[in-house]
Amino acid sequence: VEALVRHRALEDVATGDPLDRLMARMSRFVGHLPIRERGTFVGSIAHADPAAEWCVLAAALDATIVLRNKRGERRMSATDFFEGPFTTARAPDEVITAIRVPLLGSGGVGFQEKSQTAGDFATVATMATLRIEDGVVVEAHLGVAGAEGRPVRCEQAEESLVGAGPEPGELAAAAHVAAENVAPISDALCSADYRRHLVEVLMERALGDAVRDAAA
Repeated sequence: VEALVRHRALEDVATGDPLDRLMARMSRFVGHLPIRERGTFVGSIAHADPAAEWCVLAAALDATIVLRNKRGERRMSATDFFEGPFTTARAPDEVITAIRVPLLGSGGVGFQEKSQTAGDFATVATMATLRIEDGVVVEAHLGVAGAEGRPVRCEQAEESLVGAGPEPGELAAAAHVAAENVAPISDALCSADYRRHLVEVLMERALGDAVRDAAA
């Protein structure tokens, strides 16, 4: 995704990959229409709001951040890029020129978000991608936004799914693992306990969405 690609453009991407469907769904949760018409995907990553939709997409899929200054270009993983609330590893003299988001190849996708009002940043949001072969999950990418001070990739929950069947009990167990392994914050919106509860509920829903999407 190049630097000037606006949020609205990602509602209609046509690579033929499941990532198209995921980005189309997530983009509709980004602010309001005027924001989506003017703001950019790369700008959201640079801003690094821990509740932002695109930041959790980058973290969960381990996107590559392409940075440039007058000395040249460097690349880093999204895992290393996000350091805390509105804080990144970008140097003061660097700009982000692109974000390389890996294609999924096949499988299903899901995204769920809870916010105070439509268009607000997420209180908690969850995303899931599942690749299922012969009735077994062979690859999973799970992410949480809004719970901690930076977007979270739920690697332990991913590991719990690989090799399991996509049955409701397995999905619920993975959602519980995701919730148990975040360190949620308390703020004016809600308590840490409520955020942890939202992670479990919304992750289970996102996983269910991904299973249904894979079967469609």
